Amino acid sequence: MTQQHRFQTPARTSAQIQARSQARSRRKAMALALTLTAAGAVALAAAASLFAPGTAHAQATSAAPGGWPTKPVRIVVPFAPGGTTDILARAMAPELSRAFGQQFIVDNRAGAGGNVGAEAVAKSANDGYTLLMGTVGTHGINRALYAKLPYDPIKDFAPITLMAAVPNVMVMNLERPRPWA
Repeated sequence: MTQQHRFQTPARTSAQIQARSQARSRRKAMALALTLTAAGAVALAAAASLFAPGTAHAQATSAAPGGWPTKPVRIVVPFAPGGTTDILARAMAPELSRAFGQQFIVDNRAGAGGNVGAEAVAKSANDGYTLLMGTVGTHGINRALYAKLPYDPIKDFAPITLMAAVPNVMVMNLERPRPWA
C-alpha cells in the first residue's frame, strides 16, 4: 500500500497554524486509539499465555478449576494519575476486564521515580494478581539514578508484553521568533 503525501503551503496566520495543529492532533488521537487496540490484543494474548499451565514466570499461579483470574487483578501504576503510564493502564483495564471476565483495577503508587510502585509489586504475593506498568524508568534508568533499589528489575519481574512506545518531543510557543523563518 503506497502512502500519499499532501504538500501544503506554509501556514501564514495564527488561525491557520492552529487549525493545522488541531487536525494533526485529531490524526494522532486516532492513531493512538488504533495503537491501543493493537496493544490490547497483544497484551491479552500475552497474558493468556503467561498463565497457561506449564509456563514459567515470576508471578506463578496454579491452574485453578475456573482458570485465571478467579479474583480481581491489580495493575500498579508507579506514577501519579494523569500521566502517560496511567492513561495507558486505564485504557487497557476495561479491555482486560472484558476479555477475562474479571476486574482489572488500576492502583497508582507514585513516588521515588516509580520505585514505590515497583517495590510494592516485587514484594507482592507470587500469585499473578498484581501486575506492574513498568517503564524505562523503573526498569532501566533508576538503576543508574539510585544507589540501592528496593527491588531487582531483572530478577523480581517477568515481562508480559510491550504496551506502548511513548515518544517525547521538544516544543516551543508558536509566537516565538523562528531563526529559520
